[in-house]
Amino acid sequence: PFIMLTARAEKQTKLKALRIGVDDYLLKPFEEEELLTRIKNLLANYEERKAFAQAETTSEIDTNKLPVISEDNLKWLEDVEQFVLTTMNDSIFSIDYLAQSFYLDRKTLYRKIKQLTGLTPSIYIRSIRLQKAKTLLEPGKTIKEVANEVGFQKPSYFSILFKKEFGIS
Repeated sequence: PFIMLTARAEKQTKLKALRIGVDDYLLKPFEEEELLTRIKNLLANYEERKAFAQAETTSEIDTNKLPVISEDNLKWLEDVEQFVLTTMNDSIFSIDYLAQSFYLDRKTLYRKIKQLTGLTPSIYIRSIRLQKAKTLLEPGKTIKEVANEVGFQKPSYFSILFKKEFGIS
């Protein structure tokens, strides 16, 4: 966690600091007890998030807690996935284009994908792209070819996302 301790009280300065990732912004003069309490809370929150993330990745998925998806919604998701697979490397492909193709506005598409998958449309599309890339990399194509084929402009960005998703370069 990063706490900015400063005498600069202007709203713009504070907003700028928060936008670049500062966790807390404390103005001078300050009380020592307040600073110590903020530090303690930030560290505790960080540890809780870290423990939650580790538990989420290592624990077994409880099938009783998975959302029940109707047949219609499952078919709709399969159609979306197939559409993404066939158009992901087109230059016109975007979330807006996907929404228009399924006769939805952007907000409705966002809500529906988020409700059914728990992911935002951009993360859901990225996941589809990376899964496809995984199958394409196995036969021995180069990273640049695969990145272009699944719609990533920069192979370096593709490599970072791939490693993050699958844990391998």
